[in-house]
Amino acid sequence: MKVALTVSDYAGHYYPMIPLARALRRAGHQVTVLCGEGHARQVAASGLPAVGCGTDVDTVVQARLGVYLDALAGRVHHPGLPLLHPLTGAELDGPDGFDWPAHAPAHAAAEADRGRTRAQAVAGFARAERPDLVLHDPLSPEGMLAAHLARAPAVCHLWGPTGTDETAHGLAALSPDLPAPARERLGIPADADLLRYVVDPCPPQVAPRTRAERLAVRYVPYEGPRPDGPPPAPDGRPRVCVVWSNSLTRIFGRGSFVVPRILRALSGRGLDVVAALSDEDAASLGPVPDDVRVLPGHRLSRLLPGSAAVVHHGGAGCAMTALAAGVPQLALPFGREQALVAERIAGSGAGLALHGSTADGAAIAAAVDALLTAPSFRQAAAALAAAHGERPTPDELVPVLAELAADRVSPR
Repeated sequence: MKVALTVSDYAGHYYPMIPLARALRRAGHQVTVLCGEGHARQVAASGLPAVGCGTDVDTVVQARLGVYLDALAGRVHHPGLPLLHPLTGAELDGPDGFDWPAHAPAHAAAEADRGRTRAQAVAGFARAERPDLVLHDPLSPEGMLAAHLARAPAVCHLWGPTGTDETAHGLAALSPDLPAPARERLGIPADADLLRYVVDPCPPQVAPRTRAERLAVRYVPYEGPRPDGPPPAPDGRPRVCVVWSNSLTRIFGRGSFVVPRILRALSGRGLDVVAALSDEDAASLGPVPDDVRVLPGHRLSRLLPGSAAVVHHGGAGCAMTALAAGVPQLALPFGREQALVAERIAGSGAGLALHGSTADGAAIAAAVDALLTAPSFRQAAAALAAAHGERPTPDELVPVLAELAADRVSPR
């Protein structure tokens, strides 16, 4: 069968789809990834054919704008952190430092043009190639368009514990759908539910909210086409990995880079502290304690097995990789989705969550001590890993998708 993947413009949202796409190819199916022009090379480096479709969304600008609009509405999630200019990233004294009313019309027009260009390119591919199945992530609803035009089933692929029907943390916008004008042009009734299936990599303990039928799969980490060094040799001390997003500082400012605070909190406690950071973040650390090893560019999937705990920012990729490895987690989220991921992991009993901008060193140290000493966290993390290991592999999910494609299931 012919399978099309439509993906949004943040690699962390489509990386979880790559193992399934590779499994489809191993089974002899034809796979094409439809992505923004700026992501075509990155997708191709994963070994998958890529077709550039329209201009990219600047996801950092988009995220900064969301933070700014929250502040404009009086919702300040991180007191003490300066607000950043949505377009330039410069620090503002307050919301009045950016003239949103003056910028809003141009922003709306640019967004509409970008969406129209992407939709037209995807529609052209769908009409020409007639895929038998379309996989899309929650932020690429043009997959629903492609599926409708090809008379093929559309399947939404989740990237972690964030579902399509979330109500908390202001995440309702993550539910994919075609806008009303597109539905009208295509003759799709306003009440037709285009979301019928989701590929869900989460065990039940951290299940995301969705109204769709779940197609279970095991999470397989894909961390990009980059070199990797050997995992650090164990030295008998409990290893604690510290992982951080290299996009947080561009969204929330340098005050969100709390890694030095974390490392100071963990130093001198008889731990093997390993910091897995980007090259840029590693360079900005400055002097680090003698009992901390900084390993820029190392894959988390190589560092976590055998670790006693991990501290991260609440990113879905970090959380899911730790979940698969059975490692207790401490999350220090800043963003909305990160807060939801942290909440789900903590709710499973396999971790703890602290507010990223207000947690001090003493609170971080106490939380890590709890993860290392309280058996309940290790037991819950092991239970998560065991439940995860019982889920079908991507190769085992392929026949299920092939059956859906063979039935040519149409939207309700």
